[in-house]
Amino acid sequence: IAGGHAFIGSDDGKFYAIRLGTGRPSWQVDLAAPMRSKAAVTTDKVVIPTESGAVLGLDLTGNVKWRFNQAKRAITSWPIVDNDIAYFGSMDN
Repeated sequence: IAGGHAFIGSDDGKFYAIRLGTGRPSWQVDLAAPMRSKAAVTTDKVVIPTESGAVLGLDLTGNVKWRFNQAKRAITSWPIVDNDIAYFGSMDN
């Protein structure tokens, strides 16, 4: 929860920002793959792991700021953000 929103990923390949006061979506991002792990949320960003092996970094308004596509298998860990660096594990060998 940050910026007055709860952030929720889903099996439909979308990631949603739900406004806390109304329960309505403020925005959504198409991830092109299911998300079955938790996102890391900070005061100014959201880091999203996907089943396709991609990890996306968004600002709190849903703009994609960066994308990591080097993993060959699913990102199954919950990312951790420390000093603006995102750490995560994948199913790669």
